[in-house]
Amino acid sequence: MSEYYKRGKDFLKKELERLKEQGLRVFINKSEDSCYGLVTDGDSIVSINHELMHTFTLTYDYPPQKGHGTGVSEFAGNSGTVNLSKNDFYRCVSYGENYAFNHDLKTYKSFDDYVQRNGTDFETFYEKF
Repeated sequence: MSEYYKRGKDFLKKELERLKEQGLRVFINKSEDSCYGLVTDGDSIVSINHELMHTFTLTYDYPPQKGHGTGVSEFAGNSGTVNLSKNDFYRCVSYGENYAFNHDLKTYKSFDDYVQRNGTDFETFYEKF
């Protein structure tokens, strides 16, 4: 694992641990060449992606749809100054649900729906954190 991805994973682990302590379920990807996690309250799904230049995005995930991809990003920040909270999660969910409603997009019914629709062995790609 490169030093860049190691730093990204370390940042992500801190943020995921903070969200877990606030009662959310969190997962981190197993790949050594990317840095992202999933956060859920059992209904909605938000992904956290660590990007170049030590920034990150929170994205409300919905099923793939033509012209709208697989989610809408609501929040971006600098990984050196952010302490994510449950409020950030729900702000992203609210933004994403409004976006989906205004564009007549389908959303996942639950986290289980997300796992089933993606048709892959979830545990192959993610570990519960």
